[in-house]
Amino acid sequence: MIHGNLVTLRAVQPEDLLNWVKWFNDRAVTEYLARVYPYSQADAEKYWQKTQQNPQEILYSIVNSSNGEHIGSINLRNIDWRSRNSELGVLLGAKECWGKGYGRDAVRTMCQFAFKELGLVRVYLYVRADHPSGIRSYSKVGFKQEGIARKQLYRNGVYHDMVLMGLLADELD
Repeated sequence: MIHGNLVTLRAVQPEDLLNWVKWFNDRAVTEYLARVYPYSQADAEKYWQKTQQNPQEILYSIVNSSNGEHIGSINLRNIDWRSRNSELGVLLGAKECWGKGYGRDAVRTMCQFAFKELGLVRVYLYVRADHPSGIRSYSKVGFKQEGIARKQLYRNGVYHDMVLMGLLADELD
């Protein structure tokens, strides 16, 4: 387990998959994600199995440290062990935890792990350009805008620009 201030990152448990199915089928939760509906229990199980066998991906569940509730998931994917960088993905599915610092603490905790334990030098992510609270949250951890991928994501009949943000080990706030 990896402990942050508000959250603990722990191995995914089989019962966590039920939350994935609930969250990935909730349009409010997935509004800014590339995930496509519907998402089934079989999809969750397949993804979980795939990540356990992939040396370029590390997946954890986000747990509220105060009550032990599973509130989201976070991963490092596309890990490039030679260049020492990885893409970060995060889902804070428990809506009652939104805007309270849980997501930011999970991101900071995962990035500390990536830099200190895995020896990575850069973590990057993509966030929709029209998601200012997400951009602001990542910026508070230390992520810097590195570029714009124009019309990269097509959702609900609209193309969206994606902001590429990166964090170097010595920039972590």
